[in-house]
Amino acid sequence: MKYLKLIILFFFWAGSLSFCQEGIKDFDEIIYEARTRGSSLVLKITSDKLFYKDRNHEKELKVSKVDKKKLIKFINNTKLSDMSHFKAVSNDRASDRAMQAELIVKVNGQEYKSSVFDHGNPPEELKEIIETMMRLGKPE
Repeated sequence: MKYLKLIILFFFWAGSLSFCQEGIKDFDEIIYEARTRGSSLVLKITSDKLFYKDRNHEKELKVSKVDKKKLIKFINNTKLSDMSHFKAVSNDRASDRAMQAELIVKVNGQEYKSSVFDHGNPPEELKEIIETMMRLGKPE
């Protein structure tokens, strides 16, 4: 009887663990903003479009299924509620040597904001997604 209780408890635990790890299948928006006096950059990705705007360029592009999967993988591999605690690698934004940047991820009506960091030098945990976004939105 004792072993039966342990086996049942194990199956409940394993079932709840697999349910929690399923992850999201889509996101509302991912926004990367960088600004300083006189300059700004905004990259906004919705479920199928990317909007890019800086001082000299403005464009709208379609996001491929492959790139969308990469973004969803990042969201599922990152504890979004901890983004505000990710440490900035440098502090050049304090003296205007770099734009002040922030990442905002909106999923299922919830908004998650990163800590503020230097544009071009994000926290290690955000590096992959920001590099992907910059590659997608790079002006020609």
